[in-house]
Amino acid sequence: DLYPDAGLAPALNDKDRGTYLTWLAYYSGVIEPAFLSKFLNTAVPRGTAGWVVIEEVMEHVNRTLASRPYLVGDRFTAADIPYAGAFKTFWDSPLFEKTDALTGYVKRCTEREAYARASAKDNG
Repeated sequence: DLYPDAGLAPALNDKDRGTYLTWLAYYSGVIEPAFLSKFLNTAVPRGTAGWVVIEEVMEHVNRTLASRPYLVGDRFTAADIPYAGAFKTFWDSPLFEKTDALTGYVKRCTEREAYARASAKDNG
């Protein structure tokens, strides 16, 4: 929101603003604890946890990506950054199923020129 010219977030009056904010909240509130539960082989305490098992999480993500190229729709947003980054980081792990929709999504996000520039900075 501080850099609207970058186009990474729908404007406050954009119809996609709610979807964008939902995906941002879903990452930290659902994706991260679901991944951690799976990684630590800890059961998700149904009824008391605010998240579900990773298989249910990924079903939702895959269903979304089967109908559109990015989480919010046809455009890449800042919401795609943590998702694509996490999926790429754990790609070779058994934490989640690699579907065609997910494979295409990670590829679209990580083949962006901005991703290459950021990776180059991270890797010295």
